[in-house]
Amino acid sequence: MIAVSYKHHRDKVEAYIAGVLDESIPAGRLVKLAVRRHLDDLEHGHKRGLHFNADKAGDACEFFPMCLRHSKGEWAGKPFELSLSQTFITWVVYGWQRADNTRRYTRSLVEMARKGGKSEYASGVALRHGSADDPLEPGAEVFLGATKEDQVRSTTFKQCTRMIKASPALASRFKCQIKSLLVADTDPWQPNSFIKPIGSDSDTSDGFDLSAGILDELHAWKRHHRGFYERMTTAGGSRRQELVWFFTTAGDEKSELWIEIRKQFVRALESVETGHVSADHLFAFIACVDENDDPLAHDVESDEFERIMRKANPNYPVTPKKKYLQDRALEGQASPLERNKFMRFHANVKVSAGVQPFPAADWGPMMQTLETPKESYGAFDLGRSDDFAAWAILWRDEESIKFKVRSYTCAERPEHLDTTEVAGWIKEGYLVEHPGNQVDFRAIRQDIIEATHANGVVSWAFDEYFAKVVAQEIQEELGENTTTKFVQSPRHYNEPCRSFLKAFKAGDVVPDNDPCLLWQARNTTFRSNARDEWMPDKGLGGEYKIDAMVAVLMAYGNSIFEADKKIDLDYYDSHELELM
Repeated sequence: MIAVSYKHHRDKVEAYIAGVLDESIPAGRLVKLAVRRHLDDLEHGHKRGLHFNADKAGDACEFFPMCLRHSKGEWAGKPFELSLSQTFITWVVYGWQRADNTRRYTRSLVEMARKGGKSEYASGVALRHGSADDPLEPGAEVFLGATKEDQVRSTTFKQCTRMIKASPALASRFKCQIKSLLVADTDPWQPNSFIKPIGSDSDTSDGFDLSAGILDELHAWKRHHRGFYERMTTAGGSRRQELVWFFTTAGDEKSELWIEIRKQFVRALESVETGHVSADHLFAFIACVDENDDPLAHDVESDEFERIMRKANPNYPVTPKKKYLQDRALEGQASPLERNKFMRFHANVKVSAGVQPFPAADWGPMMQTLETPKESYGAFDLGRSDDFAAWAILWRDEESIKFKVRSYTCAERPEHLDTTEVAGWIKEGYLVEHPGNQVDFRAIRQDIIEATHANGVVSWAFDEYFAKVVAQEIQEELGENTTTKFVQSPRHYNEPCRSFLKAFKAGDVVPDNDPCLLWQARNTTFRSNARDEWMPDKGLGGEYKIDAMVAVLMAYGNSIFEADKKIDLDYYDSHELELM
């Protein structure tokens, strides 16, 4: 019989299950399947050697309010009381056991929208494994994993450290160091245990004996992180009941590892529908809006908007707050870029890696045949030499941002670029074709030099990785200060992309009358990283080209950064410096 002290945890779980089933608690299809799977296993799991231990489930739930204190915000110093959904997750993961009385689940996926309390819950899970696992495990090794060690040190590891210091039950047991949280060898419960952050860039991720892993933001793990992922999920072979947790928000179509892993967990949930039991060792709690739900089609003050959003935000309105979600939704209703971001991060659904910010219907009417400027800024995007390349010049007047481009291809280009449309642009002079199977960089360099003189180009931005040699040759011809490196990263592109899009939406952009540029603008998307920094990307697929638009955005960024430099120089020219 369940211990009396744990009855309130069982009551919370039963209330959550009842609410999900009668829909008084809004939940998406996959959360409903998680609830049904648990109930089905309570009835039939014994046939597969499974049993549920309510005392172990209650003990895990009790650890949070008994041993942990919130360390920041409005709840700082208060006991960590699990929400209904967190109680369900904890109850199920730690209550189910195999015939040998070890934990049933060795992998657990918790996926929900941002600002839903994942990080603090993940930190609590790590601290339990490191200090009070069941059964107690001396020498426990708990690793907090992410793509970058600095990332996990500044998030989950930092949160663990704060929670230890805020907890009377843990502060005397852990020694908090810069890269590890250590339990002393004299500890009566789990001596010589530790919690450590680790990333794919860490000095080593081999040779450890993992008891528990907390892998954060799985959607950000790319193909080149697969080796690190495999090491993290195969390091617990000598432990009787290792458990690896995944905490994440939805990704996009480029989040290959997340897509692959999520499919496995979804199949495990769907076994309750198909009757084909799959992956008994996988637990999944995936909170997302359903396929036909469109929260942005509703008034943000409406009950329907709130009902849909609670599917992806099971701890709403405690976190995130109602006003926060409403404000993000209003942004999503006003902009296709913000819509994509809202649906991914706040509705927790997979989206395209980017959206098309420059639709042809809006771009076309803006095009004009432009005059030659007296002063401008330039950029060239050479990329690989077997298909496309481009350069752009850009200038401003009192009312608008104006720009011209020149695009290049080669005669023996890839088949998907050998179209009548491309042939037409070549014939009309909008696209320069070089003979053979390579774009002629020497000819492009000469065109750039001529364009510099004709258009008063102040400086040319370039991608050092692909265009360093051409840039050096231009410097030799025109002078050392005529080129500037443009780092191909979201951090460097973010301001130009956002500012240019804002100007485009305001009607302040005037492109040259160039149908090849229009095509490349239509192909362009903006993708964002985990910090929501933007950079251009091929939104319609790798076979479409965006070189001219990349050059335009680099030229625009060049004009911004050069203007900032000039302001700094003007300041120091007009102010005396006092040496201290």
